[in-house]
Amino acid sequence: MNSNRMLVPRTCRLVIGAGALLTAVCAAVAAPPASSTDRSAPAATPEQTYQRDRTACLSGATPQDRQSCLKEAGAALAAARRGRLDNGNDAQTRQANATERCRVHKDSDDRLACERMALGEGRTEGSVAEGAVVREMVTRSVKP
Repeated sequence: MNSNRMLVPRTCRLVIGAGALLTAVCAAVAAPPASSTDRSAPAATPEQTYQRDRTACLSGATPQDRQSCLKEAGAALAAARRGRLDNGNDAQTRQANATERCRVHKDSDDRLACERMALGEGRTEGSVAEGAVVREMVTRSVKP
């Protein structure tokens, strides 16, 4: 390896917080490699999703009042049964959403890192209920 070249880790963080605010930040910093998040869990049926949502509503684990929460859970179940609620879970919709959200980045490396994180690469911490979802991905590149 040429001694004039340096391996620079690049850490990118994607933060999704209240009100679906999306921010991606990339910086050249020293950081350990991040592992991938396991997305291999099987998808829940609409009825399973409804039961999980209903339980959350009844336990007060959502920011909504109980009546609104139950009403939305029921509406989501009805829409799913009619085939009108896919939550953007197909690959084409996820790719289109990632591309659109990450278009704000003018630097092509930042935009590509944002899209990769939006599609699930990197390490994920937190939840919307906790106030934010933070995704982190470390890539290494050689700088002259």
